[in-house]
Amino acid sequence: MRRAWSILLAVLLGAAVVGVGTGYFLHLANQDRQNLAKEAERAKIDALQAKQDQQAAVQEANAKLEQANQEVTKAQTAIKTLQLERELLAVAETLSPAPASLTSDWQMAVSTAQGLSLKYPSGSYVVQDGEDLLAVAASGTSITSQTNDGPWLMISADNQTAKERLVARLATSTDAAYLVDGTLFYGKEGFLTDGRSQNKAAVFEVLRNGTTTHLIWMQTPPNQKIGRKVRVISIRDVISTFDFAKQP
Repeated sequence: MRRAWSILLAVLLGAAVVGVGTGYFLHLANQDRQNLAKEAERAKIDALQAKQDQQAAVQEANAKLEQANQEVTKAQTAIKTLQLERELLAVAETLSPAPASLTSDWQMAVSTAQGLSLKYPSGSYVVQDGEDLLAVAASGTSITSQTNDGPWLMISADNQTAKERLVARLATSTDAAYLVDGTLFYGKEGFLTDGRSQNKAAVFEVLRNGTTTHLIWMQTPPNQKIGRKVRVISIRDVISTFDFAKQP
């Protein structure tokens, strides 16, 4: 009997030892699994961070490349503009200020928004003066009036789309270039598509120190008193009165 109890006790102790050992190894295995899971998660995070860093590096490289391309484009545009200015200076007609006898009763327009001043014949007035537009129209008309094609003089920042639209208003046109106090006016002169042969018009861009700054639409000034001793005021007469703010 005593032997049987000894055997049973030995079995129980062996089972206990096995159970403790098995539990310990299970604990270690579970701990290893958790550690592996954490390492896998860290690896996933590191991989994601590396991918994000790679994308950021690619985006930064693309941004620098785009900036470099823009600088190259600016440089190419500046070179073309300087070449154009040099070519125009060789052919432009230099305009002297209109004689005082002609402009004695003219009005002065000073636009700080457009950075210029000019004189225009009596019988007209400034209908708009702002950053978007300086406009002069015949007395009795407005900025939206269709009479006399609205403002006969409009000055705005240079805009190629607007330029093309204005040039399209000319039925016939020839190239023109004028030099006024070191400032180049170049573009097209012609007559309006409405068939009024004496209503001359012009579209000019203003080129100063290698930069195109303004777009100008101009027609022969309206409300003129024509007589034997009074000559017709021309577009050139008005252009000759332009004075631009000095660039820093």
